[in-house]
Amino acid sequence: MVENPIKVVVASTYTMDADYIKKILQADPGVIVSGQANTLDELISMITSRQPDALLLDIESFSEDPVDAIRMVMAEAPVPIILLTSSNEKSEQVFEAISAGALTVVRKPDSVDGRRRGKAEQDLIRQTKLYSAIKVIKHLRGSQRTRIKIDTQAKVKDKIRIVVIASSTGGPQALRKVLSGLPENFPAGIIIAQHITQGFAKGLINWLNNECKIKVKQAEDAERIKPGTAYLAPDGYHIIVEIGTRVGLKEGRKSDNHLPSGNMLLASAAEVYGARAIGVILSGMGEDGVKGLLAIKQKGGKTIAQDEQSCVVFGMPKAALEKGAVKRTTPINRIAWEIMREFNDGRSDT
Repeated sequence: MVENPIKVVVASTYTMDADYIKKILQADPGVIVSGQANTLDELISMITSRQPDALLLDIESFSEDPVDAIRMVMAEAPVPIILLTSSNEKSEQVFEAISAGALTVVRKPDSVDGRRRGKAEQDLIRQTKLYSAIKVIKHLRGSQRTRIKIDTQAKVKDKIRIVVIASSTGGPQALRKVLSGLPENFPAGIIIAQHITQGFAKGLINWLNNECKIKVKQAEDAERIKPGTAYLAPDGYHIIVEIGTRVGLKEGRKSDNHLPSGNMLLASAAEVYGARAIGVILSGMGEDGVKGLLAIKQKGGKTIAQDEQSCVVFGMPKAALEKGAVKRTTPINRIAWEIMREFNDGRSDT
């Protein structure tokens, strides 16, 4: 018998889907399913009384608005939340749910498709165990987005600059806060390596583009980097910056630990742009992006890390701090302002 198995609650109204998910989880001796919730009231009551280590919420079958449910859970009884979905059709709702406090989205195993079932079942168990260990905090419902006043007429110090960002768990909501704080006439290109479940990169891009003044798009290999535009990799590709102010895409491999790789992106910016690169590392598990951020700092570029209080997971920023790769640690609602400081004459990095 496994010592200290994790306890999980499943939120789903479809009996067949819920039974299948519970069967997968209960097959692992390290997981106990402590209940299934069909309504929001049941969900809050179950989480409060049974104190599970994780909540698996089926975004397609829960009886009430899943985004509202997540907001309520995170305000009343915060717990690590993993979204389940079988398609990309609700990608905008998925990222609204992540912004409300969910940690990640996982493909729901298909009980019919035997070819993919085994891998999907293993991935569900692995992700459940991984994210159940994350300590989450309360999110206040109805809170307004904090905005810092930014000089939108910033003058460019150097002729061409670049902003590169690495993020993982908690990254989508952090990216929205950073990018939505930048003006439409932002004078540099932004390249982003965000770890995301396969199949959801396009949905993330569309969601961010709808939330921001700057343009957010899926990168194309060898396209020229334009100011006021943020580029993310398509599914299955690493993204880098190349000589000639262009984006580069490299096909990922099954053995890659991180796809896209934050280290690969930030290191390429250090190599091509040197001191003109601005590197940012946001919420996420592990150490991806740390070596690349250090390379930017060593070249004389500006490096920023999200602070612990505003991170969903402080792993990547913490590792960057421990390696001496960070010039400034900043709350998420000030990172856009910190970036804009670099494009204002007469300001210094003090």
